Amino acid sequence: MSKEDTILIKIGVSYREGMTPEELYHATSVSWVISENRLRSGDLKYFCAVYNNEIKEIYNLNDYEKDNNPDNKGRFILFGEIAEDPIRSKLLDLNVRDIHKGSGNPIKYVKMEDLLSKVNNDGLRETETPDNSMKSIFMSIAKNNSEIRTLSTNKLNWITNFNEEEILVETESSRERFSQGEEQKPYATITYDYLLTAWEEFLNVRIASSNDFIKTKGRSGFIMSFFHELPFVDKIVSNNILYIN
Repeated sequence: MSKEDTILIKIGVSYREGMTPEELYHATSVSWVISENRLRSGDLKYFCAVYNNEIKEIYNLNDYEKDNNPDNKGRFILFGEIAEDPIRSKLLDLNVRDIHKGSGNPIKYVKMEDLLSKVNNDGLRETETPDNSMKSIFMSIAKNNSEIRTLSTNKLNWITNFNEEEILVETESSRERFSQGEEQKPYATITYDYLLTAWEEFLNVRIASSNDFIKTKGRSGFIMSFFHELPFVDKIVSNNILYIN
C-alpha cells in the first residue's frame, strides 16, 4: 500500500480572506508539532493549508527544520513551494471534513492517492470524469519528465512529445531500428486510453508486478516506471520480483 505522504494542516484563526500567498504560506509552514520520524523518512511530499474544512493551498514539501524558539519545543518549520497542476487545481477547495475530523490536533497525515480519489468520488468538476482526471495527471507526468528509466533495468525511455491524446516514447533500441531502416519512425505511440487500461489493471491488484499487466503487457516496464513517477506509488522488491504499490 502507498504511504501517508501528505500533511493536512488546519491553520484556524491564522486564516483570513484576502491574505496574500506569502501570508498563507507562512501561516501554513510555521510552526507545527509534526512527527520527526515521518519528516526524516522522506515519505512526506506535500503539505496543505486547511481552513473551514477546505483545502486552501497545496505545497510541495522540500525541507524542514526545528523551530529554535524555546517556546516552540518539538515544533518544526516546513519549506516548500506551491504544487503544480493538475494536483493543485484538483485539490483546491476540496472539503476534507470526513478525513480531518475533530477540532483537536491540527495535523493529519493522509495519502495523496486518497485525496485524489475523493475528488473523483465526491467533487468532480462539471466537465470532469475519473478518466479525464487521470488523463490530466498522465499529461502532467509527460510534461515534467523528458526521461523515465525502467525500474528493473534502468534503461532510458525518452518522452519526445505529447499531446491531448498520446505520448511519444523513444528508446535506444527503437532509435537503432529506425536508423537501420527497420522502422519508419523512431518512437512508439502510447495513448492515454492505453495508460488508463493499465491503471485499471494496477488498481485491481493494488500491488502489481509486470505479470499483472495482461492487456498492456507489451509495455509493462515503461508503465510501471511511468506510474512510479506519481508521489503515492512506491516500488518494492519481494522474492526478487519487482512490484509497484
